[in-house]
Amino acid sequence: MLNTINRIAVFTLLVGLVTGCAQTATELDFGNSVRALAAAQTMHPEGQEAAPESGDGARLENVVDDYREGSGARVGIADDVRLGVSGARGSQ
Repeated sequence: MLNTINRIAVFTLLVGLVTGCAQTATELDFGNSVRALAAAQTMHPEGQEAAPESGDGARLENVVDDYREGSGARVGIADDVRLGVSGARGSQ
């Protein structure tokens, strides 16, 4: 009886040691999804210098100049919208 218990204990210990050193699928594939997503979001993965896809040169130059001068003007942005809600129940 004691011999059988010892064999089971040794077998369990050996199985635990062997499986603890095995590589899991996560370790084999670690980081590949991040690299694949970064490559998919890169317009020119080879590092080529390319012209912009589209754009008005004069307008873009004005945008860069305004940014560098730091005018802080809100051009083309509407004022905040205030919503009035009527019919609300409260203290009357």
